[in-house]
Amino acid sequence: MKPSRRTLLKGFAGVPALLSGLSPATLFAQEPDDHDALRVAIAKPAGSLDPHKYIGLWAVQDLIFEPLIRYGHGGQMKPALATEWTLDEGGKLFRLKLRENVTFQDGTPWDASAMIWNLDRWMGKDAHNWMNASRLFDGHRTLDSHTVEIRFKEPVLGLLYEFSYVRPSRFLSPKSVNQNGEYVNPVGTGPWIEESATNTGSDFKRFDGYWGDRPAFEHIE
Repeated sequence: MKPSRRTLLKGFAGVPALLSGLSPATLFAQEPDDHDALRVAIAKPAGSLDPHKYIGLWAVQDLIFEPLIRYGHGGQMKPALATEWTLDEGGKLFRLKLRENVTFQDGTPWDASAMIWNLDRWMGKDAHNWMNASRLFDGHRTLDSHTVEIRFKEPVLGLLYEFSYVRPSRFLSPKSVNQNGEYVNPVGTGPWIEESATNTGSDFKRFDGYWGDRPAFEHIE
């Protein structure tokens, strides 16, 4: 079937974002088309994609990993892996309701235990104390399988924005590390799965189990 101009425009909507490092996950379409691969040129290898380190290309990390809250058009904060959030105790208690029926690309459930595992990799660590949320972190508590509370020593300036950053506040599958807890593979909840990565480029395939809108293309090369 020959794709309509409208479909192609939707399919290519994320290309400038991928190149500029904004929101490459917006490669979406409402109808299928015959173009199953998108080819994008980048200047250097993607590198290590551990979302809790500052090494790899963050525009590529944004294909794979998702935040709790996403910075939307017009500066509005929109739900992503969290569907609801509240601030209590004068801004020192951050309560989040997590999106249900979401899995990582390896089939691991997205739930409170996965969230806490990720928070423990970066919150309160010296390497991340440039972020107010990390520097003022004072503990967390699981209320149920999809509700988590994070406590801070004092109200956090820019809290929602910090939880929308590509790194370190994105979420990695707990099964993506070795027995020593060291990062091995980039597995997130996002719409793209890394198939291969070399010094000459990376290949990604669409994650058909993705909870959100279906990407227009099957592959990014």
